[in-house]
Amino acid sequence: MKLALVTTPVYVPFQFAEHLGVESIARVWREAGHEVVIFESTPDTPQHEAIAEFAPDVLGLSPFDWGADQAFEVARRVKRTLPQTHVVVGGVWATFNAQRILEVEPSVDSVCIGEGEKTAEDLAAAVGDASNAAGGPGFSDVAGLAWRDGPRVVVNPRRRLVRDLDSLPFPARDMLRARLTASGGQAQAHVSTSRGCTGRCTFCCISRLCLAQGGPIWRGRSPERVVDELEILRREYSVRGYFFTDGNFLDPGRVGRERAARLAELMVERHVEAPFFAFMCADDLAPGDPRLIEGLIRAGLRKVYLGIEAGTPETLKLYGKRATCQQNREAVAFLEKMALPLEIGFIMFHPWVTAAEVRENVRFLMEINQAHLLSSLCVTLEAYEGSAIMDRIHADGLLRKDWDYRQKYSYRFGQTGMFDLSQNLRALVSQLWARRIDYVLKQWDMWVAHGRSHRADGYAKWALDGYEQGRRRLSRLNETFLLAAVDLAERGWDQAVYQTLEAALEKEAGPLVDALEKLVGNLGQFVGTRGWAAACREPSPAEEALPA
Repeated sequence: MKLALVTTPVYVPFQFAEHLGVESIARVWREAGHEVVIFESTPDTPQHEAIAEFAPDVLGLSPFDWGADQAFEVARRVKRTLPQTHVVVGGVWATFNAQRILEVEPSVDSVCIGEGEKTAEDLAAAVGDASNAAGGPGFSDVAGLAWRDGPRVVVNPRRRLVRDLDSLPFPARDMLRARLTASGGQAQAHVSTSRGCTGRCTFCCISRLCLAQGGPIWRGRSPERVVDELEILRREYSVRGYFFTDGNFLDPGRVGRERAARLAELMVERHVEAPFFAFMCADDLAPGDPRLIEGLIRAGLRKVYLGIEAGTPETLKLYGKRATCQQNREAVAFLEKMALPLEIGFIMFHPWVTAAEVRENVRFLMEINQAHLLSSLCVTLEAYEGSAIMDRIHADGLLRKDWDYRQKYSYRFGQTGMFDLSQNLRALVSQLWARRIDYVLKQWDMWVAHGRSHRADGYAKWALDGYEQGRRRLSRLNETFLLAAVDLAERGWDQAVYQTLEAALEKEAGPLVDALEKLVGNLGQFVGTRGWAAACREPSPAEEALPA
């Protein structure tokens, strides 16, 4: 049979991201003997005509919430041309909205609930019987499938999780080839070494998804199997870096840290070490384990994403975070000591937030030297069906009257001023100048942290110290701006006054970032042409690194 899979756009920062779920389904279908094509649909190139020309028997969609409208439009257009094509939607978002999708989207014939490899394989076999092409008795035997039987939505029993992840084939890498071409070979290969998470974050639904499929909440691939895949990526695709997509690279606890250490050893032994990024949790890092981190650095670890999320005990409890404020402080300090670049997750605004809480969070971010990125100060909670925090939003009656299951911000705030502030800050971080500042600073943070892992002297030390000075100045500018905006929200929102505050921030921050860009750019050019040792021997200039 001819089977098509369609992806829809993801966030711009992840424009070179692969969709491992789609690529995994493609591999399973191909191994079953089907002809499979992955189409990447964007607003500029929706791919409707190409899909119609391919004429698939099954069309699979796996949208995130922000790509749902586009995915459903693809389904509608395909159905108009090819009414017998079976359209199935999958993924975490679709899993927790299966009933609604089938009730309101007539172009969708079924929804794959939970992990999809085995369900997709059985669904293709069921569609292979022509009598089942538009729905029929054969679908009742497909575990993990919700489907439409006439006007009725049928939800089959859940499919149990695949316990042995090593038994699954490696994902097809159609999307990786495209991204390597588009990025000039710089795109990272996305690699999953585990599924699930032992955390209980209330804004996340992954552990609930695992439990609904019979558990366990975490499963890991063997380090040997992971490195087998890395060897293929290096040999067949000339991949220069990896992005490990695990919810927590060090899960679960002591066993997880030992597994990560073994993976790092094998990467070095089998010569597949390369720069990689990974998500970690503060409670795994707070005790400090230099040997583990040093081993990961040898294997290529270059950046850690740390889900701190809040700087107050009350909000950490609301979010279901295991780490305490002190553990978060210790984890940040430990990573800085190890000279590892750090990017934090921080959710400043939620339906119950108060002005006092925002002020305390800003103080915490200043304390751990993580207030220089606007994105860390302006994030609003994304509330998804299936999460515990969405259950509370329902229970507290905070859903807006215009609530739409495709919208992650469809809730009201307890304090109107906090809603106005969060809305404006979300718009702020989407502006070009603000995005540029955050993007450039994230790149520089990595470069500078790498430089600090070497002994710096002379010109190199002068430039790095100047960068740190500028970073702290940006933090103070952000602090002043946000605290003034919080005061405005507390006393009564005035949009004109807020616009004045935002304009003042842009006026001050813009030239500072220009100076930082020049400073670090010159250092990078010097090191690139003459080497780090030469940069350390070069005398430091007499003038200040940054203008006053």
